[in-house]
Amino acid sequence: NFAKNILLILNSIKAKEESEQKQEALAAQRSPVRDTSTRAPLEGYSRYHQEKFVPRDESEFKIDTHA
Repeated sequence: NFAKNILLILNSIKAKEESEQKQEALAAQRSPVRDTSTRAPLEGYSRYHQEKFVPRDESEFKIDTHA
């Protein structure tokens, strides 16, 4: 009777592990691994990065530092 219970437990564990492996295999097929080595790195937010889009007018701020 003890051996029968142990075999039932082992079979249930084996079935659970096999179902997890099948789910992992399906998930791997659905979402392929992306190759990020060929893509350009994403830039984060930079407030200074915005300045290249705005034409700079040097006449707006004239500060005489030698006065």
